[in-house]
Amino acid sequence: MEQLITILKLKKKYPLGDTVIEALKGIDLKIYKGDFTAIVGASGSGKSTLLNLIGTIDDPDDGEVYFKDINIFKLNENEKAKFRNEKIGFIFQSFNLIPVLNVLENVKIPLLLNKKLSEQQRTDKAIESLEEVGLKDFVYSTPNKLSGGQRQRVAIARALVNNPEFIIADEPTANLDSKTTMNVIDLMLKLNKEKGVTFLFSTHDEKLMDRVSKIIHIKDGLIL
Repeated sequence: MEQLITILKLKKKYPLGDTVIEALKGIDLKIYKGDFTAIVGASGSGKSTLLNLIGTIDDPDDGEVYFKDINIFKLNENEKAKFRNEKIGFIFQSFNLIPVLNVLENVKIPLLLNKKLSEQQRTDKAIESLEEVGLKDFVYSTPNKLSGGQRQRVAIARALVNNPEFIIADEPTANLDSKTTMNVIDLMLKLNKEKGVTFLFSTHDEKLMDRVSKIIHIKDGLIL
Protein backbone atom coordinates (compact mmCIF):
# COMPACT_ATOMS: atom_id res chain seq x y z
CA MET A 1 0.00 0.00 0.00
CA GLU A 2 1.34 3.43 -0.96
CA GLN A 3 2.46 5.64 1.91
CA LEU A 4 0.84 9.04 1.42
CA ILE A 5 1.68 11.06 4.56
CA THR A 6 4.73 10.59 6.78
CA ILE A 7 4.97 12.59 10.02
CA LEU A 8 8.25 12.67 11.93
CA LYS A 9 8.76 14.05 15.46
CA LEU A 10 6.22 16.83 14.94
CA LYS A 11 6.13 19.46 17.72
CA LYS A 12 4.04 22.58 18.26
CA LYS A 13 3.81 25.03 21.17
CA TYR A 14 1.39 27.90 21.77
CA PRO A 15 1.77 30.79 24.23
CA LEU A 16 -1.17 31.12 26.63
CA GLY A 17 -0.75 34.10 28.91
CA ASP A 18 2.45 33.58 30.88
CA THR A 19 2.60 29.87 30.09
CA VAL A 20 3.42 27.80 27.00
CA ILE A 21 1.13 24.97 25.91
CA GLU A 22 2.80 22.00 24.27
CA ALA A 23 0.07 21.04 21.80
CA LEU A 24 2.19 18.34 20.10
CA LYS A 25 5.20 16.76 21.80
CA GLY A 26 6.82 14.74 19.03
CA ILE A 27 4.27 12.96 16.82
CA ASP A 28 5.25 10.11 14.49
CA LEU A 29 2.52 8.87 12.15
CA LYS A 30 2.00 7.26 8.75
CA ILE A 31 -1.12 7.59 6.61
CA TYR A 32 -1.55 5.28 3.61
CA LYS A 33 -3.40 5.88 0.36
CA GLY A 34 -7.03 4.82 0.73
CA ASP A 35 -7.06 5.05 4.55
CA PHE A 36 -10.28 6.07 6.31
CA THR A 37 -8.77 7.08 9.64
CA ALA A 38 -10.05 8.86 12.76
CA ILE A 39 -7.91 10.76 15.25
CA VAL A 40 -9.62 10.52 18.61
CA GLY A 41 -8.93 12.43 21.82
CA ALA A 42 -10.33 14.87 24.34
CA SER A 43 -10.57 18.59 23.66
CA GLY A 44 -7.07 20.07 23.89
CA SER A 45 -5.35 16.77 23.11
CA GLY A 46 -3.80 18.11 19.89
CA LYS A 47 -6.17 16.74 17.22
CA SER A 48 -6.93 19.99 15.42
CA THR A 49 -3.33 21.19 15.74
CA LEU A 50 -2.14 18.01 14.02
CA LEU A 51 -4.66 18.40 11.18
CA ASN A 52 -3.75 22.07 10.71
CA LEU A 53 -0.06 21.17 10.42
CA ILE A 54 -0.70 18.36 7.94
CA GLY A 55 -2.82 20.78 5.91
CA THR A 56 -0.09 23.47 6.02
CA ILE A 57 -2.53 25.89 7.68
CA ASP A 58 0.04 26.27 10.46
CA ASP A 59 3.80 25.67 10.79
CA PRO A 60 5.46 23.37 13.36
CA ASP A 61 8.16 24.31 15.82
CA ASP A 62 10.04 21.15 14.94
CA GLY A 63 9.60 17.97 12.92
CA GLU A 64 8.69 17.13 9.35
CA VAL A 65 5.63 16.20 7.30
CA TYR A 66 6.08 14.50 3.95
CA PHE A 67 3.42 14.14 1.29
CA LYS A 68 4.83 11.19 -0.66
CA ASP A 69 8.40 12.47 -1.13
CA ILE A 70 7.66 16.20 -0.69
CA ASN A 71 8.70 17.83 2.59
CA ILE A 72 5.76 20.24 2.76
CA PHE A 73 7.44 22.63 5.21
CA LYS A 74 10.27 23.22 2.75
CA LEU A 75 7.74 24.79 0.36
CA ASN A 76 7.39 28.57 0.19
CA GLU A 77 4.01 30.19 0.87
CA ASN A 78 2.93 30.20 -2.78
CA GLU A 79 3.94 26.55 -3.16
CA LYS A 80 2.03 25.68 0.03
CA ALA A 81 -1.08 27.41 -1.29
CA LYS A 82 -0.80 25.47 -4.55
CA PHE A 83 -0.24 22.23 -2.62
CA ARG A 84 -3.32 22.83 -0.42
CA ASN A 85 -5.46 23.66 -3.41
CA GLU A 86 -4.42 20.74 -5.60
CA LYS A 87 -3.68 17.90 -3.17
CA ILE A 88 -5.92 18.44 -0.11
CA GLY A 89 -9.62 18.94 0.46
CA PHE A 90 -10.84 20.41 3.75
CA ILE A 91 -14.13 19.71 5.57
CA PHE A 92 -14.94 21.67 8.74
CA GLN A 93 -17.57 21.16 11.44
CA SER A 94 -18.95 24.68 10.85
CA PHE A 95 -19.14 24.06 7.06
CA ASN A 96 -17.31 27.36 6.28
CA LEU A 97 -19.60 28.25 3.39
CA ILE A 98 -19.82 31.84 2.19
CA PRO A 99 -23.42 32.91 2.87
CA VAL A 100 -23.72 35.46 0.04
CA LEU A 101 -22.68 32.89 -2.57
CA ASN A 102 -24.96 30.14 -3.86
CA VAL A 103 -24.07 26.45 -3.67
CA LEU A 104 -22.46 26.38 -7.12
CA GLU A 105 -20.33 29.43 -6.40
CA ASN A 106 -19.18 28.01 -3.05
CA VAL A 107 -18.07 24.75 -4.67
CA LYS A 108 -16.23 26.59 -7.46
CA ILE A 109 -13.99 28.51 -5.04
CA PRO A 110 -11.05 26.02 -5.08
CA LEU A 111 -11.10 26.09 -8.90
CA LEU A 112 -10.54 29.84 -9.14
CA LEU A 113 -6.77 29.46 -8.71
CA ASN A 114 -6.58 27.14 -11.72
CA LYS A 115 -6.09 29.59 -14.58
CA LYS A 116 -6.04 26.75 -17.11
CA LEU A 117 -9.77 26.21 -16.67
CA SER A 118 -12.38 28.28 -18.44
CA GLU A 119 -15.40 29.55 -16.50
CA GLN A 120 -17.55 26.90 -18.17
CA GLN A 121 -15.11 24.16 -17.20
CA ARG A 122 -15.22 25.36 -13.59
CA THR A 123 -19.01 25.28 -13.65
CA ASP A 124 -19.07 21.80 -15.17
CA LYS A 125 -16.64 20.43 -12.59
CA ALA A 126 -18.58 22.00 -9.71
CA ILE A 127 -21.88 20.58 -10.96
CA GLU A 128 -20.26 17.15 -11.36
CA SER A 129 -19.01 17.33 -7.77
CA LEU A 130 -22.48 18.34 -6.54
CA GLU A 131 -24.01 15.42 -8.43
CA GLU A 132 -21.67 13.07 -6.54
CA VAL A 133 -23.06 14.28 -3.21
CA GLY A 134 -26.69 14.31 -4.39
CA LEU A 135 -27.21 18.08 -4.59
CA LYS A 136 -27.59 18.76 -8.31
CA ASP A 137 -31.03 20.29 -7.71
CA PHE A 138 -29.67 22.85 -5.21
CA VAL A 139 -26.93 24.53 -7.26
CA TYR A 140 -28.53 27.99 -7.11
CA SER A 141 -29.67 27.81 -3.48
CA THR A 142 -27.87 29.87 -0.83
CA PRO A 143 -26.55 28.13 2.30
CA ASN A 144 -29.26 29.60 4.55
CA LYS A 145 -31.87 27.68 2.51
CA LEU A 146 -30.20 24.33 3.23
CA SER A 147 -30.31 21.93 6.16
CA GLY A 148 -27.17 21.16 8.17
CA GLY A 149 -26.69 17.89 6.32
CA GLN A 150 -27.05 19.59 2.95
CA ARG A 151 -24.54 22.25 3.94
CA GLN A 152 -22.04 19.57 4.92
CA ARG A 153 -22.64 17.88 1.55
CA VAL A 154 -21.82 21.19 -0.13
CA ALA A 155 -18.62 21.33 1.93
CA ILE A 156 -17.77 17.78 0.83
CA ALA A 157 -18.45 18.69 -2.82
CA ARG A 158 -16.14 21.70 -2.46
CA ALA A 159 -13.45 19.48 -0.91
CA LEU A 160 -13.73 17.04 -3.82
CA VAL A 161 -13.95 19.46 -6.73
CA ASN A 162 -10.20 19.52 -7.44
CA ASN A 163 -9.94 15.71 -7.21
CA PRO A 164 -7.62 15.81 -4.17
CA GLU A 165 -5.70 12.77 -3.03
CA PHE A 166 -6.32 13.50 0.62
CA ILE A 167 -9.20 14.98 2.63
CA ILE A 168 -8.80 16.45 6.10
CA ALA A 169 -12.04 16.58 8.09
CA ASP A 170 -12.13 18.35 11.47
CA GLU A 171 -15.17 17.11 13.45
CA PRO A 172 -17.24 16.78 10.23
CA THR A 173 -20.37 15.44 11.96
CA ALA A 174 -20.27 17.52 15.16
CA ASN A 175 -23.15 19.82 14.14
CA LEU A 176 -25.40 17.14 12.63
CA ASP A 177 -28.23 15.05 14.05
CA SER A 178 -27.91 11.26 14.22
CA LYS A 179 -29.72 10.43 10.97
CA THR A 180 -27.88 13.11 9.00
CA THR A 181 -24.59 11.97 10.53
CA MET A 182 -25.13 8.44 9.23
CA ASN A 183 -25.99 9.76 5.76
CA VAL A 184 -22.85 11.91 5.65
CA ILE A 185 -20.68 9.02 6.88
CA ASP A 186 -22.20 6.75 4.22
CA LEU A 187 -21.38 9.34 1.57
CA MET A 188 -17.77 9.72 2.71
CA LEU A 189 -17.31 5.94 2.85
CA LYS A 190 -18.69 5.67 -0.67
CA LEU A 191 -16.21 8.26 -1.92
CA ASN A 192 -13.41 6.49 -0.08
CA LYS A 193 -14.22 3.08 -1.59
CA GLU A 194 -15.28 4.11 -5.10
CA LYS A 195 -12.89 7.01 -5.77
CA GLY A 196 -10.03 5.94 -3.50
CA VAL A 197 -9.99 9.27 -1.63
CA THR A 198 -7.95 9.12 1.59
CA PHE A 199 -9.73 10.58 4.64
CA LEU A 200 -8.26 11.72 7.95
CA PHE A 201 -10.77 12.87 10.59
CA SER A 202 -10.72 14.28 14.04
CA THR A 203 -13.84 13.24 15.92
CA HIS A 204 -15.63 12.61 19.19
CA ASP A 205 -18.49 10.91 17.34
CA GLU A 206 -18.84 7.22 18.22
CA LYS A 207 -20.97 6.64 15.10
CA LEU A 208 -18.05 7.74 12.95
CA MET A 209 -15.52 5.82 15.05
CA ASP A 210 -17.52 2.64 14.44
CA ARG A 211 -17.19 3.03 10.66
CA VAL A 212 -13.54 3.96 10.18
CA SER A 213 -10.85 1.45 9.24
CA LYS A 214 -8.27 2.83 11.69
CA ILE A 215 -8.44 4.81 14.95
CA ILE A 216 -5.49 6.81 16.28
CA HIS A 217 -5.73 7.91 19.91
CA ILE A 218 -4.01 11.13 20.94
CA LYS A 219 -3.60 12.43 24.49
CA ASP A 220 -1.66 15.45 25.76
CA GLY A 221 0.07 15.92 22.44
CA LEU A 222 1.23 12.32 22.08
CA ILE A 223 -0.13 9.32 20.19
CA LEU A 224 -0.99 6.49 22.58
